[in-house]
Amino acid sequence: MHKQKRIIFRADGNSRIGLGHVMRSLALAAILRKDFECIFAIQAPAIELQALIRSVCHGLINLPLCPPTEERYPHELNAYISPEEIVVLDGYTFNTTYQKSIKTKGATIVSIDDIHAYHFVADVVISHVVGLKREQFSVEKYTNFYLGAEYALLRSEFLTAASQAVEPATDSKAVFICLGGADPENHTLQVLRQCAGKAPDLKYFVVVGAANRNKHSITAFASSAALDIHLLENLNAGQMLHYMQQAATAITSASTVGYEYLCTHGILYLLQTADNQAEVYTYLLEQRIALPFTKFGENIATEEKADLIRNGSMLFDGQQAQRLLNIFKNLAHHENLRD
Repeated sequence: MHKQKRIIFRADGNSRIGLGHVMRSLALAAILRKDFECIFAIQAPAIELQALIRSVCHGLINLPLCPPTEERYPHELNAYISPEEIVVLDGYTFNTTYQKSIKTKGATIVSIDDIHAYHFVADVVISHVVGLKREQFSVEKYTNFYLGAEYALLRSEFLTAASQAVEPATDSKAVFICLGGADPENHTLQVLRQCAGKAPDLKYFVVVGAANRNKHSITAFASSAALDIHLLENLNAGQMLHYMQQAATAITSASTVGYEYLCTHGILYLLQTADNQAEVYTYLLEQRIALPFTKFGENIATEEKADLIRNGSMLFDGQQAQRLLNIFKNLAHHENLRD
């Protein structure tokens, strides 16, 4: 029986830094797991996060805590990698030094990036940030690029929805709100307070992730505010899609969750909750795919709504998973030829 090639995914996530890198790496692992052995390496994951990772990947490497400032940090994977592995890096601390350490072991590197802040020695760079260009990256001559929405790291449920015909939401008065799995700055509560003044007569589906440390304040507001708020916790992809499809409107961060909502063909209002979201935020507004949250509650002409939905529906064609799988099959094929 042919042994599957191993892919080691390296990302971190918790209630302090959020779960964005982990979630999009898991989305990629879910695409690849039938054709590759997928192992996830992460520093000191919470019990709930370990369970989530194990539900997708074939194995988990529980790395000890080690700040990026420590000398041993770039070498934390050395005991686990060889020329046989593909290593996928998703995080801002996996810089040139970290990549070079992996390269000394002969492994192939795939970097998932959206800030192009340092030089890459990776064999492949994947970025689903819309609007990015190759010229913005510093790379080696051999580095291959896969940029834009065509390579969006989205879960299969949303890619399937993206490929389907545009249908009206179940509830035209429902609003879906999700500001990330951790939301350490508690933007969710800030948005809800503004919604109370902007549109108090609507129904709000509010997603609170497992890593959110602000559940108490959000719950307290929901129980006391004169708003129809439905708090939703620990939703899986299918449940997220269900509530998104019910809501004609969404308020999300300018991140993967915004991409996911666009797959359901609704009206999206964006809030930039982190510096690394600036390019996605700007592009989606400039291309008339989304609106800024500052405009939430204002009247939108029917023609403008139709334009927003049409523009958003053109962003994802549902073929992203196959394109991403082909990238890794090609890498594995070239490595087999080299061996």
